[in-house]
Amino acid sequence: MQPLILDKKALEDLGLASEIIWLFEYDLPSAYKDSAKAILSEKYTKEQAKFFRTIRNKLMFKLKFGLHAVKNLYSSWFITEEYLEKSEKFAQNLREELTAKGFSDKAEKIRIIPIVTTEEGFETFEARKEEFLLEFILEAQKLIDKGLKDKRLSDSLLWRANKTTEIVDILKESLADKSKKSRYFEITDSLSMLTDSIQRFMQIKEKQKAKSKAISKIKTKKLISIKKKVKP
Repeated sequence: MQPLILDKKALEDLGLASEIIWLFEYDLPSAYKDSAKAILSEKYTKEQAKFFRTIRNKLMFKLKFGLHAVKNLYSSWFITEEYLEKSEKFAQNLREELTAKGFSDKAEKIRIIPIVTTEEGFETFEARKEEFLLEFILEAQKLIDKGLKDKRLSDSLLWRANKTTEIVDILKESLADKSKKSRYFEITDSLSMLTDSIQRFMQIKEKQKAKSKAISKIKTKKLISIKKKVKP
């Protein structure tokens, strides 16, 4: 997809924001009448339900961690022009997967739409970005808090938490008029707290590794000592 070439001055003269907002949209069925009880809709099989869940999980992961997208609604995400080409390639791959399974009607609903809005509309978009970044941080903070409490956390979840700090640190800098937006400093403070929590968890993890290594050495020494005693 080639980026739109717009006359920014002309847009501003019309009272519009000079920056385009790109919207990544999709519409996938849950395949369940009652997901809590895993009751399938009559329209879909278990295999199809599993397929849609796989596609949906792939979407969530890629949008958040691969395309640095900002959530608008459940099936609507904002992307920047920087990730436009990657987003279109990803969207096309999903369309092909859906079409191959006989869901070409669903494939057509995966699309990327350029939006030109007013300055007020763009401010609303910026406000939504702030909300999303705070939600993103909170999600990772809950993971780390649980890890600190349980003294353990899977490598994949720890990776997500670390990746969250990287992405938020990048996205927060794109907020307009940072000095005038109180939520920018709220985001910065929340991000700092998350980073501190991750470091505390890493310290616990390092102590556990050191302890495990020390115990392993003691066991090895004992085993060598026993072997020497029983040596003919």
